[in-house]
Amino acid sequence: MSERTLDYVFKEKYQVSPIEYIKAIKLNEVKKELLQSKEQLISSVAAKYGFWHMWQFAADFRKRFGELPSEVQKRRA
Repeated sequence: MSERTLDYVFKEKYQVSPIEYIKAIKLNEVKKELLQSKEQLISSVAAKYGFWHMWQFAADFRKRFGELPSEVQKRRA
């Protein structure tokens, strides 16, 4: 199966591209870790899941969850 066909089939089944799907999984894991961890830097958690550009990470996080990573981290206290 070609990459293009795989992408098409994936989008048809899940309504998102494979890359968007993977990003959503990673963002969910970051949020979970921010809620569970104590005194861990947001940038360290983001980097652990492959997010290197903090401004883009924060924008993607806010788009997905409606709040910034720092707001999530404050709730864990």
